[in-house]
Amino acid sequence: MYKKIGLILFLLLAVGTCLYAQTSVSGVVIDAETGEKLPFVQVYFIKPASEGKLASQYGTTSDIDGNFSISNPSGYTTINFQMMGYKTEMFTVKSGAQRKNVKIKMKPDVYGLQDIVVTPKNQKQKYRRKGNPAVELIKNVIAHKDSFSVKSADHYRADTYHRMSFALDNFTPNFQKGFWKSLQLMEKYIDTTGVYPALTISIRENMGHEYYQRRPRREKKEIERQRIFGVESVFSTQSIENNMKAVFNDIDIYDDNMKLLFNRFVSPVSSTLAVSYYQYYIMDTIQLDGDSVIDLAFVPVNSESYSFTGHLYIMNDSTYKIKKYSLNIPVHINLNFVSDYSVEHEYKKLPNGLWAPDRTNTFCKFYLVNRKKTLLARQTKLYTGFDVDSDLPDNAFSPNLRSDTVLYNDSTTFREDLKWWDNHRP
Repeated sequence: MYKKIGLILFLLLAVGTCLYAQTSVSGVVIDAETGEKLPFVQVYFIKPASEGKLASQYGTTSDIDGNFSISNPSGYTTINFQMMGYKTEMFTVKSGAQRKNVKIKMKPDVYGLQDIVVTPKNQKQKYRRKGNPAVELIKNVIAHKDSFSVKSADHYRADTYHRMSFALDNFTPNFQKGFWKSLQLMEKYIDTTGVYPALTISIRENMGHEYYQRRPRREKKEIERQRIFGVESVFSTQSIENNMKAVFNDIDIYDDNMKLLFNRFVSPVSSTLAVSYYQYYIMDTIQLDGDSVIDLAFVPVNSESYSFTGHLYIMNDSTYKIKKYSLNIPVHINLNFVSDYSVEHEYKKLPNGLWAPDRTNTFCKFYLVNRKKTLLARQTKLYTGFDVDSDLPDNAFSPNLRSDTVLYNDSTTFREDLKWWDNHRP
């Protein structure tokens, strides 16, 4: 019976309907005084005044030529345009409207510019690599990729916490009538804390360890305890687990190629292709957790290539280490049904001076059936402890172990109750 209900559930994911007509706006953002096109402007729908004018989950940034395109199926009608050094602008449309060729004029904020230490070059100037301080900066980052990295140690052991979730947004069936009455067991998995109710398809969290050895190069992930909640816990669908592996596989910005959603993307710090694949802009120097960092924005030369847009926050010292980065997939990439994909990753400095992963947050949004339904995927991964001094256990690696192996301890350790998780999760 569960298999039949599971089949019905995934058919429902493909035939759901939307409460609101899609509201979409596209156009260009320019400087109100000079007419220059403004790249990297934050563009996002805001919630109504009754909700405090908070930012919604529907947002994007203007591209290198100031162009933007944004839409939402949730009835939001006001768009914010925000950029350092400019006054925030708002644009309002009717719900369900399809507006094109909109021109947004942003006025410089003279007072706000006084605090900026490093600013991008005049965007009227043609981008050049030779003599460009942003290019020289990224070359130094690439040259120092292997220095001060925790992977330069002979070995290490790290404790990890991992939480992943899938949810079907805007899910509003009536479980008291008709067909849905036979599926009332699904009602307890409805999450009503968001803008619209969402069906919690799966929430997984686990705690474990990661082991690393430099020579010969080996890596292993070990999961000690795992908790599964949501519709998946009822139907035990293998397809959900496979999809989670595809969406949330670990990526490393220091790799030349980053495998993401079954495709290989060129890293913005690739040793061979970065400078020719991307354009770089020094945006600002800021304080991040007490450290002075340089905000280096980057965009691909070809917006349809498998590449990223985003920011690198680089230590403003001789180490050139990346303290934090944020990646987004350009809107022009045809990546199956993916509409949004973003990753934010932070590093931390260990007591011995090496830099190691600290936290990763991932958000992905998929469209289903002509964009009438949205599947939301989220991940948080924390590294709560690194040990580079103690010897690894003798059985940490076996001779035939693959580097991407994930090992589970005895299944009895999975049976911890919710109270245990509340007390032990970081």
